Amino acid sequence: MNESQVSPDKVTMVRVLSACAHGRLLEQGQGYFQSMEKVFGLVPKIEQYGYMVDLLGRMDYLKEAYDLIMGMPMEANEIIWGSFLSAYRVYNNVELGEVAAKGMLELGPRDTWDRVMLSNIYVEEAKYDRSM
Repeated sequence: MNESQVSPDKVTMVRVLSACAHGRLLEQGQGYFQSMEKVFGLVPKIEQYGYMVDLLGRMDYLKEAYDLIMGMPMEANEIIWGSFLSAYRVYNNVELGEVAAKGMLELGPRDTWDRVMLSNIYVEEAKYDRSM
């Protein structure tokens, strides 16, 4: 983007961060996210944070994703927590999976998906404990 002297807008950054998340391009995604404000003067919105949480989660950087959620200037919504919870399912981090599910539960009874996922967390943990 810098080479072509094109200034992206927030929609462009959503697409770029989405591509980085799906392509598992951690360093590039982090670079673009950080350049939003510093280079392009764009304040990241919840959509951009969502893709960063998704990217970090896909790469098994769950602690960093959690830290990003906690440091956001806005409240996490069900999409942020859902993305974080989905990453748990891939990497089986029970502690952070509980945090994500409880974050979704606090948002209110919008859907039963969060309860099912929390139940699955406990089932998986029980299976793991029995195999030891």
